[in-house]
Amino acid sequence: MDVMNFITDFGNPGVLLSLGALIAAWLAVRSGLRNAGVWVATVALVGLITGTLKTYFSACSLSPLHIHSPSGHVAASTVLYGGLTMILATHGSLARRVLLIGAGSIWVIAIGASRISSHAHSPEEVIAGLLIGGSVLAGYTLYYLRHIPPNPRPLVFLFAASIVAILLRQLPIHFEPVFIDFGHVLYAKAPWVCLTR
Repeated sequence: MDVMNFITDFGNPGVLLSLGALIAAWLAVRSGLRNAGVWVATVALVGLITGTLKTYFSACSLSPLHIHSPSGHVAASTVLYGGLTMILATHGSLARRVLLIGAGSIWVIAIGASRISSHAHSPEEVIAGLLIGGSVLAGYTLYYLRHIPPNPRPLVFLFAASIVAILLRQLPIHFEPVFIDFGHVLYAKAPWVCLTR
């Protein structure tokens, strides 16, 4: 099995949506429906931004910048795995926090590298995904750090999240063709939206 293909599977929408639902359920139980709702809105926001940009770039390519489709795997992985890392790293010793943040960062970077090595995206598209996801995650982090739930029991949560990711890593859910088709329709109906063509 190719290691990069194995890693890229953990950035697929089936895993990420399931992980997002698990995090929302955990937040609802541990800190209330409001905090869970903010998380759901965060996941929806990264999807909305990424989907909008994928649609626009499929209609109006930024060829000089090598951006035809910002990496949704990377944008969503940054929010989902970054959010999971942040939740786990808010409790415990400084050494534990540094270790978790380092591991979470390496995991997101590995997913980005896997998208480049599989020729699914250019380095610029992966960086765009990191910027989208990182911006959304930064906003959520500011909120979460003001509303940290008490006694989170993160080890049980981490075990459940790991099982979900492993079991669903090859679940075939693909949004990319929808964005591409919509982008072509957009350009056909309203070519004036493209400032770069």
